[in-house]
Amino acid sequence: MDPAFIIRFGVSLIMIVFGIHQILEPGHWLEYIPPWLEKLSPISPKADMRLHASGNIIFGLLFVSNIFPIAGGWIVLIWWLSILPFAFRKNWAIGMRDLTIILSIVAYLTLINI
Repeated sequence: MDPAFIIRFGVSLIMIVFGIHQILEPGHWLEYIPPWLEKLSPISPKADMRLHASGNIIFGLLFVSNIFPIAGGWIVLIWWLSILPFAFRKNWAIGMRDLTIILSIVAYLTLINI
């Protein structure tokens, strides 16, 4: 089996499953939004989380589809990098999990010879 596909599938699966859960149960994820960011947003925290969930699902589908392998990889890498500080803020173990996902995306980009 292709290692690049395994990485894309694993990362995308996490993004899509988390995205679905964030849409269905946004309240479970609100603790990741710091108060200062909540104050900056013109929409409710639940709407923010559902918007974020949509990004997770769309980017996850883009990444697994491999339509734009290089662009998709970079978009997903930037997406995860933007999430990483909030994950570490919540819990160091969650941050380490997300860092591992980021490193797998970097490995994917290396495999496809960016």
